Amino acid sequence: MGYIQSIWISADGRYVIRTKYHSRRYQPQKTKNRERRIAKHQGTSVCQSKINLRHRVDELAKLILNNFKKNDLWVTITLAHLVSYEEYKNVYEKMMRKLRSFYKKQGKELKYIAVHENIEGKGRLHGHMLIPSLRGNVSEAKEILKKFWLVGDCDIRMYGGKFGDAKRLASYIAKEETVLSKLDEQARLIAEYKKTGETDIKRMMNIKQEIESLRSNICVSKNLVRTKAKKVIITRADTFSDKVRARKGYHVVPEFSYSFFTEEGYEHQQTVFEADEVEPFNTM
Repeated sequence: MGYIQSIWISADGRYVIRTKYHSRRYQPQKTKNRERRIAKHQGTSVCQSKINLRHRVDELAKLILNNFKKNDLWVTITLAHLVSYEEYKNVYEKMMRKLRSFYKKQGKELKYIAVHENIEGKGRLHGHMLIPSLRGNVSEAKEILKKFWLVGDCDIRMYGGKFGDAKRLASYIAKEETVLSKLDEQARLIAEYKKTGETDIKRMMNIKQEIESLRSNICVSKNLVRTKAKKVIITRADTFSDKVRARKGYHVVPEFSYSFFTEEGYEHQQTVFEADEVEPFNTM
């Protein structure tokens, strides 16, 4: 019995993400490796939700790495006056149609990852989107966008293009920090119910709806490039080592390489590699 290894390579070959983990079918057989497994703990549904959130952020980061490069644009659009979501949606779609036409005239294709905020009316509606660079500098790009967004202001920042930039942007888009705080509150309410038999059921339902709402506010264009991870079963070893070595031509990005334990109690290891060369390798 072995373990599963998954290798994901970005479209330009610059980044590689390697994950190693056990499943129900491929569990460690040797006693010393089984002892590494941590015991299941209470509130596993919340723990699994946190793991799912981490996976969601990882997948968004992969989309960013595959489709956007340094100096592409992170755009924030705001409204000058309060409007309904339907009105906001209409003017947003008009802007996107004009943007598609503009990119086409430039010989480019518009692709985007966007998120809409405060849809529930808890603040002024606004949106963010990551799009390919326009001609000129930030000021010129802003002038172009303001021709298409006529109901408020827009702010533009350059996307950095590094793995950390993609990961932090993905975390923001998925509202990772906000969702984690709501999951912590959910865990507290569950623990309260198990201890006393009573809890705030209404608040529990609200937390669930709030998390689902945050998830549904993200939209991506259909033309994004997606690369799939290749999975293999490693049978030459009972389990994987804690030690991580850089692959040839790459170095480890320690800030984003980590291990955690799954709901079943087994270690899940993820390592991020970045190409050493300016022209990255396309194969491992």
